[in-house]
Parts: sequence; C-alpha cells; structure tokens
Amino acid sequence: MRVTMPTLTDYGRSLAAVTEALRRLIASPDAVATARPPDAARLGVIGASVNLFLYRDSLVSYRNGGDPVGVRYLAADLRYLVSCHAADDADADSASLVPYGDAQAAIAASPVLTVQVAGTSMAVQVIMSLIPPDELASLWLASTAPLRLSFGVRANFALETRSWPDTVGDVVAHARTHARAGQLVVFSGTDAAAQAEAAEAVARELGQPIVRIGLDRIVSDFIGETEQNLQRLFDSAENSGAVLLLDEADAVFGKRSEVRDAHDRYADVETAHLLDVLATAPGIVIVAVADPSDSELLRRATATVHFPSG
Repeated sequence: MRVTMPTLTDYGRSLAAVTEALRRLIASPDAVATARPPDAARLGVIGASVNLFLYRDSLVSYRNGGDPVGVRYLAADLRYLVSCHAADDADADSASLVPYGDAQAAIAASPVLTVQVAGTSMAVQVIMSLIPPDELASLWLASTAPLRLSFGVRANFALETRSWPDTVGDVVAHARTHARAGQLVVFSGTDAAAQAEAAEAVARELGQPIVRIGLDRIVSDFIGETEQNLQRLFDSAENSGAVLLLDEADAVFGKRSEVRDAHDRYADVETAHLLDVLATAPGIVIVAVADPSDSELLRRATATVHFPSG
C-alpha cells in the first residue's frame, strides 16, 4: 500500500520508520543492534554488535496515466550498510559471525516488510545488495572499526503525494525554505484575482517584487524568438529578483481542441522545450492555467494550487 503524504516533509517519518523496522529485523540474541553512523557504531556497546547505517537515499517522481490530474507518486530507494563487529580487539570476528549470518538470514527471509507510518501500513521491499567499491571505501574510511563483516541492504517503497488541492500556505511555506531558480508552481482554476493575490503573497514572503505577464507576449511562431522573449524577461526579473507570474497559459498548457485550428498560433509550440527554457529562470515561475492538461507541466511542478471560481 502506498502512503498518502500531505507534504514531502513527512518523507523523514518514512525514513525513520523503515530504518527502525530494519534495525529490529537484524537484531539477534547474540548481538546488540544499533542504527548509527559508522564512526559511532561501537560507542558504549559491550559485546558483539550489528549496526545499520543509511548512507544514501533518493526519490524519483512519476505519474500513472489513469490517475486523476494532480496525483503523483514518489519511488524511494534507500541504501544501507549492515556491519557486524566483534566483542573486542582480541576476538578475531568469531563472536560476530553468528549475528552476521543471522542478519543476512533475516533480510533474505523478509523480502517485504510492513511498516507503520503515521497510522498507515506501508509495504517496503527489502533485498541484500552489493555496495559499489568506491562507496564501500568511503564507508570504511568513515568507520572507526574495520568493516570486515558487512553487506548492503536496499529498501524500496512508494509514496503518494497530495492531489488537488495544495494550499497557498503550502506554496508560501515552501518558498520560505526551498525557493530556487527555475522552480515551477502551477495555479489552476478560473479565479484570476485570487491567483494574483496568492502570487503576491509568495513574492512578499521572499521579499521580492512580482512580474506579471501574459503568455501571448512571450510565445512566438518561432522557437528562437520565444527564447529571446523569455531571456529578456529573465534578465529583467534577475535584476529585480522578481517572482514571475505567467498569466493566461491555457493556450499552451490547458486543454486543446482535438482538431487543430489553422489560426491557432500555439498549435506547434513544443511544451517540453518551453518548460526547459522556463527551468532556466532566475527565480520562482508561477504558471496560471484554468484547466491544466499538459502532463509534463504537472510532472515538473513542485506544487499545484487550485482556485475555484467564486
């Protein structure tokens, strides 16, 4: 089962829950089980021990074609080092061989763990894996004890991020701590006044002005001219540190007629390329579109906020 995450900050809860579940899994009567950095694995520990260390994690965002607009998933990939340590320097690993074997057996016997996160059950796929030599060397250098008995563990799970709607407060909070160049936010719905007010709230939070411009003033029949128009806009925004609000973007990113009108000036616009150019903006870019249907726009957006009419 996937866990619906209200915000990405809850990803940390999943990391903690999975790590604790793995620590309990590899525990045995013959060794103390810890979850510490390699250089602290043996601090205060008496007797043989087995230590779990999360040394790398990554997230990949994706959408399923049949899901409602706004629903996205995150595939999490966690990499752990499991190391078993002897009771003392005089023990030539004999006391740690048993927990080493027990830990490997426990992982092999539990390909799927059920982990509780915020009151919801989450399925976690677990498998032993090889640690690349360069990463293992770095881990060895970080450890105060030799990693003679060690192996890698890989844990994978999926998270469902919030669907419609995010809130303006989410966007403002995100801007407060994670604002970055080229960050894309989508404002959907028909209440243009509320969208403009929300964009101004984001700009105020960042202490920056806002530049509001219609997409029709940017997009040209020629790709080169569109890029030049955007670059002039970016230069202006960079000089002032402004947040960009692109209004009336439905002609490019909204629902289009199945039958292309010969007079549709946006018919040949490559939205993926346009988004690539927008990603080079010096600050946050807010795209206002009444009814977004472009999957690439929604995939790249860090947040989507819906503004219903009235």
